[in-house]
Amino acid sequence: MTMYVSILALSLMSCFLGFALLITEGNIDHVRAGRPPNASAALFPNIPFVPFSYVLSVCALDRLSPGTGPSLVFVYALAAICVRAYQLHMAKAKLKELNADSTSSSV
Repeated sequence: MTMYVSILALSLMSCFLGFALLITEGNIDHVRAGRPPNASAALFPNIPFVPFSYVLSVCALDRLSPGTGPSLVFVYALAAICVRAYQLHMAKAKLKELNADSTSSSV
């Protein structure tokens, strides 16, 4: 049961990193278009479906090969979080660069 709770927590963390990445990339598009950076992202349908798919994957993989489902999905979740965190870091750096360029060119 503890593994399911940790998988659920990791899936939610992955969702929230994904939201932050979507918002940052949207703000990059806004700044490039000359608009203020005020993008947003919708929580639905990601919040109910992504965690459900993680838990469903654990159950399915556990039926195919008992004992491997939780560990495989756990490793996937950690990898997805690391990739999204790196992408978010790069997107934030790009947004900061674009904001600096737009403020220096408007002066």
